[in-house]
Amino acid sequence: MTGWWRDIRHLILLLDASVIRGSTLTILCELQSEKRIAYLKQYGLDVLQHLTIIHVTGNSRCRRDLSKISLQTYTSIMVLADKIYEHDTMYSDSHTLATLVLLRQLQKEQYSQRELCVLARKKSRELYNENEEYLAQHPLSETITPRLLR
Repeated sequence: MTGWWRDIRHLILLLDASVIRGSTLTILCELQSEKRIAYLKQYGLDVLQHLTIIHVTGNSRCRRDLSKISLQTYTSIMVLADKIYEHDTMYSDSHTLATLVLLRQLQKEQYSQRELCVLARKKSRELYNENEEYLAQHPLSETITPRLLR
């Protein structure tokens, strides 16, 4: 997940109730990890039933920061509008869309590299199908409208 919005605790609770034990949620945003952990602890979300949260600090629009995360290991990607940009909806939406475009580009690049490895090593057809399915998974993105800020 990229971004950090004010009602994120509700989303985390919903995810925790929806996934199997041992699932991981990686959150990449500009807010420092210590502040995120303190926020989650304040609402009793420091210990969850099914989810383990991994915090990564960085700007999701920045290729270097987004590359810290190995995208091919995830089954889903959520791009959320970041709380620090909620005062300017146009900038927030631009940030979200730029993140989405960069994610797709990184997914395609990582897929291409893995595809070459599969062909070079002549992996099984099963692995090739897994890679095809992975590429078909698209990130989920949200944009902010002035109505949402009320």
